Amino acid sequence: MNERMNKRTSELAQILKAAFENLRKSKVDYCVLRNYEDLPEYTTHDVDILVTESDFKHAVATVKQTAIECGWGVLAEVRQYKCHSLYFYYDKTNSVQFIAFDFVTDLPWGWLPTVNIQHVFASKIWFRGIPVASPGADAAMRLIKVLIRRQPITDKAAKHIMKGALAGPNDFKTTFAGILSKSLVESWFDCIKSERIGRLSEYSLRVRHSVFRHALGRAPVRSLIGAIKYFLSRIRRYWRGSLGAFVVLVGPDGAGKTTLALKLSEGIGTLVFRGTALYHSQFNFLPRLRTLGRRITGLKLKEIDFTQPHSGSKVKPTGMARCILYLLYYIWDYQLGRLSLWLHRGRSRLILFDRYFYNYYYQKAYMRLPWLFLDFLRIAVPKPDVVLIMDADASVIYDRKPELDCPEIERQLEAINKLTERLHSIVLKRVQASQGLEVAENEAVRAIVGFVAAKNRKGSLAEIHNNRIINH
Repeated sequence: MNERMNKRTSELAQILKAAFENLRKSKVDYCVLRNYEDLPEYTTHDVDILVTESDFKHAVATVKQTAIECGWGVLAEVRQYKCHSLYFYYDKTNSVQFIAFDFVTDLPWGWLPTVNIQHVFASKIWFRGIPVASPGADAAMRLIKVLIRRQPITDKAAKHIMKGALAGPNDFKTTFAGILSKSLVESWFDCIKSERIGRLSEYSLRVRHSVFRHALGRAPVRSLIGAIKYFLSRIRRYWRGSLGAFVVLVGPDGAGKTTLALKLSEGIGTLVFRGTALYHSQFNFLPRLRTLGRRITGLKLKEIDFTQPHSGSKVKPTGMARCILYLLYYIWDYQLGRLSLWLHRGRSRLILFDRYFYNYYYQKAYMRLPWLFLDFLRIAVPKPDVVLIMDADASVIYDRKPELDCPEIERQLEAINKLTERLHSIVLKRVQASQGLEVAENEAVRAIVGFVAAKNRKGSLAEIHNNRIINH
């Protein structure tokens, strides 16, 4: 779960306190990694918990039961190699709250170990009644994570690493015992001690080689078994896509689709999902016909200035033959997009379209297209999980963005209403776009959360499709 500040609430504090208290009562051997400074009252995003293999299943079951008893719902469970993530949501306040617990038995790069887990457990300290990683071990884990991913060391990370390594130099070095060479670790510590931590980024490639060489040299059979388990877990994760969601926004120009999409991307897209894939109309595997025509002919077609009032209403309906050719071309882009959807779902991302194939049903340029023809092509178009209908009066949309005149907005709203009756087996939610962005975001978040939570329950697909959310 990417970093994004949660609100400090009593509900969040309650589940955190109860979870750690029940883990203590259950005598689970665990250690909290990173970002524990505000526990057990608060956490910025998620809680990373290192657990022994023998206590792993018990720890997961304990926290899951605790969350349910505290009134939180299970949003999703994501299982990966040596990791089990629990995502919870609380929907009894003005806005939906989220928290995640990541349980790990190791901190591998792929299937290759990066730190000495036994030493992390042996050197743990107590913080407000919670077992946490020692400063030296914490600094070591932060550093190897950055280097193995070949990421730049931010100022915030540099301060944590320097402070922890200097506070516990022996713990810092021993955390890599049996994984990396002593000379490599000593050179890292020298850079930290001399405040040349920025130079550590130069070691990224060397770290990867060292981890790979030590793993194969010391335990080739175990590494091979680990590799098989890792790849099987990745395939299973991509196949299930338990946390991914494909969401489409529908509404006339000026209804606020793009604004809401950006808000969802910055909000639930980073707080719950592992990022957002934001698209506009197509997946962009194929170049736009306008761009392709410009490359072939060298002619620059006149663009419409949509910033001018009523510019959208001045668009003339395109001829039927031309529209059909357009769609027969773009339909291949939607087909190729199925691969992107599969990858994004497997990576637990939110896939957002602020415009989609459904725009052809109501946009003025495609008025001459028969809806039966569009229905036929729609069979080949990937079906979204949730469709958010931007619900607002024509006058409100016009005041916000007078790209279309009121009669054209009303015509499009009427066409969208008819369109919703044709979208079977899709969760639909009317979002009150006229009552402000915060209201619209909360309604959209609830629709997305409802789908993901239902999808991850047994027999959920029938439940979702038989209880489509349509507010007329």
